[in-house]
Amino acid sequence: MTQTDSLFAQALAHHEAGRGNDAEPLYLAVLAESPTHPHALHNLGQLWLGRGEPARALSYLRRALELVPEDGLFWVSCLEALLHDERYPEASELLARGRAQGLAGEVVEQLAQALDFARDLPRHDAAIVACFQQGDDLQLAECARAVLAQCPGHGFAWKALGVALIRLGQFSEAMQALDMAQRRLPDDASVFNSLTNVLNSLGRHEEAEVAGRRALALQADYPQALVNLGNALRGMACLEEAERYYRQAMRTPACQIEAGNNLGIVLEEQGRLDEAESCLRDVLEHDPDYAPAWNHLGCVLDEQGRHEAALQAFQRCLSLDPDNVMAYNNLACTLKSLQRFTEAEQALSHALQLAPSDYEALNNLGDLLKELGRTETASEAFWQAWQVDVSRPTALHNLLVLAQYVEHISDAERISLSRAFARQYEPEVKSWEAWPQLNDPERPLRLGWVSADLRNHSVAYFSLPVIEGLVGKFEQYVYYNSHDHDPIQVRHQHACTVWRDVAGWSDHALATQIGTDQIDILIDLSGHTARNRLLTFARGAAPVQVTWLGYPDTTGLHNMHWRITDARGDPEGAQAKYSERLWYLPDVFCCYRPMLRHPAQRLAAEYAVRQTPALTTGQITLGCCNNLTKLTPGVIRVWARVLLAIPGSRLLLELAGAQHELLCHALLNAFSSHGVNPDRVCLLPRDSTRQYLTYHDIDIALDPFPANGGASSCDTLWMGVPLVTLAGQRFASRMGCSLLHAVGHPEWVATSEDEYVKIVVELARDLHSLNALRLGLRTQVEASPLMDEARFCLDFTSALRGMWRQACIERVSVSR
Repeated sequence: MTQTDSLFAQALAHHEAGRGNDAEPLYLAVLAESPTHPHALHNLGQLWLGRGEPARALSYLRRALELVPEDGLFWVSCLEALLHDERYPEASELLARGRAQGLAGEVVEQLAQALDFARDLPRHDAAIVACFQQGDDLQLAECARAVLAQCPGHGFAWKALGVALIRLGQFSEAMQALDMAQRRLPDDASVFNSLTNVLNSLGRHEEAEVAGRRALALQADYPQALVNLGNALRGMACLEEAERYYRQAMRTPACQIEAGNNLGIVLEEQGRLDEAESCLRDVLEHDPDYAPAWNHLGCVLDEQGRHEAALQAFQRCLSLDPDNVMAYNNLACTLKSLQRFTEAEQALSHALQLAPSDYEALNNLGDLLKELGRTETASEAFWQAWQVDVSRPTALHNLLVLAQYVEHISDAERISLSRAFARQYEPEVKSWEAWPQLNDPERPLRLGWVSADLRNHSVAYFSLPVIEGLVGKFEQYVYYNSHDHDPIQVRHQHACTVWRDVAGWSDHALATQIGTDQIDILIDLSGHTARNRLLTFARGAAPVQVTWLGYPDTTGLHNMHWRITDARGDPEGAQAKYSERLWYLPDVFCCYRPMLRHPAQRLAAEYAVRQTPALTTGQITLGCCNNLTKLTPGVIRVWARVLLAIPGSRLLLELAGAQHELLCHALLNAFSSHGVNPDRVCLLPRDSTRQYLTYHDIDIALDPFPANGGASSCDTLWMGVPLVTLAGQRFASRMGCSLLHAVGHPEWVATSEDEYVKIVVELARDLHSLNALRLGLRTQVEASPLMDEARFCLDFTSALRGMWRQACIERVSVSR
């Protein structure tokens, strides 16, 4: 066998196995050695014909036919290519020549029939147009396919099939049809407009942008193309540019309603709620029955806190469009905000009946079930949502947060989920060599803080004293991922060098801005919690990336270099659980400042520590002000043991949703199943105006587990209430241990359930000692490392400088 024969055999094997990309270079190698190899020419032509490039295919097929005119297959392939290229007169001529030379057979007759069909294409095109005008998409698709069966290169039929499949929701198939259409009709703006539409539906917004700009290059005044390009830009979080295209499209009456509705969405996503409401009401004034505008108006009203008005808008949408899954989702979210949980669950049930695999409905169901304490079914809903569309991280974020609270997700499963997050969303691990600024370990450093929680949020009680305390030590840039602005946010903003509102920015745009700002150390304050920007960190936006405070576990990202912690929260051996390296602060992982919402009232008598209430009431009141999700079956079982071990005691629980009758009933039944009379459990709804005042009624606070309290535990201790915690095996279950060591009370840390009960019982045994502890506890806390802001900021500064120096050392070692 010659070298040429060997190459051809290899090429043919790849070709027959469907590996055209591997076959092509081998066929070309054959032709380089033997330019007149007819079968290599023919097979290359077949490859290009299969790729939808009949003109290119013909350049090879004609040469093969000229070399071997007696091969009938070569005649058939040339005829097929001419038909695909809609060169019908040439095909008729070639067919006649072939028949004159004896070309015959079933395939030849089929090609002849196709040519006869093609001569009557105007009539078939008219039938396609009639189906389109009648709005019968199934018939339109069937008619287009019938034409393509005879004339596979007919661009108009491919375009019609693509439009029909878009309307039928078959987006992947529509994409294939429109790809063929744009090859045949490269100057047809409507084809590229439809491509923009289907690419948006598939979430491929960058490609949609390219198609949309091509449509407008072909027809600058194409209003639907302006809308679809705006949709692509909105999908890429280029909101200001999307707004411009929507406003341009609104000048045309045909697109005024759709473009106005989409403009309202973009204005809402930019936090311009009053403008969004006005825009959507203008749309509804022109068309009161336009259901999408009612749905989005409901979203705006809900975000403004006008929940009842939002409900009316969603209900109006559903009266016009009873199968609107998005409206049911939004209705459920508003009902949840109003703590009308049963109705919210019913709305989500309707959504899932209509669309059993709807990502938003499954994710929202998980969120609702979590609030109701049904954590196992909540985790199943989050997992199902993520499996529906792994390109969207929200459901996985929610599952990872839930995993911190519950007993049924093991440490191994939680770590596996974190690693799955990194595999899915971390494009590459950046090398130290990518950062030239890592050549000076002592250079002045520029910090970047990334958070949505620098406002009236539990994170702010720890972030504000640090950001204020680092003024003058670093340049501080804040990338604020929220539209919420309040006095606490303003105080953060005043303390930083540069403040950027980045809510609505794409991860690419945010990472680019961080690079432009030349941030040295980028600090994440969210982890997997709501409105995080972990996908920006996944891109490796800064030389040194650090996670701290907002999330009690690993992010899973390898581009997150450090996690700031302490030796009580993450004792020896903890490193194996983290993708990040652990940087240990010497005393405690955080610094707490109370009364952020009302700093002027910090010394007011209303907030002064009072004597332990049992001295007045005659009974011990145990208490917890936290999230219902943290009250696991194990917590309820142990707390019931405590109640039964202290005769006459009661349990006061301040919980979000405690006014919900079914929730309360389930919780009281859980205690009752352990022998506790429901009368001994007092449930109070969460009330932000009483953030500290409820502690006046609690003698001893009980920390939940496996997820301990954070800010609530600090509030508890500052109000003079002893806190008993059970230290577990991971940071979420060791925060209480860390805080209590910091304030000088390690004796309140239990290492077993029996010890937990014993510590509470011993504290309750002597009311006078308990009262003395209470009256002196605030002074202890305020003098402890937990509230020593100057000391903490020195430790924090040292930590950041140490991380930078380590990165510089590692860059040098990598470069050698």
